[in-house]
Amino acid sequence: MQLRYQFKFSRQSLPSMLGLMGNGAFFLGSVLFLWESLTKLGTWLFILGSLCMLIGSANSFIVRR
Repeated sequence: MQLRYQFKFSRQSLPSMLGLMGNGAFFLGSVLFLWESLTKLGTWLFILGSLCMLIGSANSFIVRR
């Protein structure tokens, strides 16, 4: 039995995808802050997470108008 999943990309789904990616980056970044040697990578993941959340929120605002 073969299962097939289709995901139709739409502009309405973009904020959710970016929000999920942003939250994942925030979580992973916060875990990486536990080790001093990985603090720089954790910082970049926080920045990436912030950017994803910003773009997702802006797109959500534009789509709803």
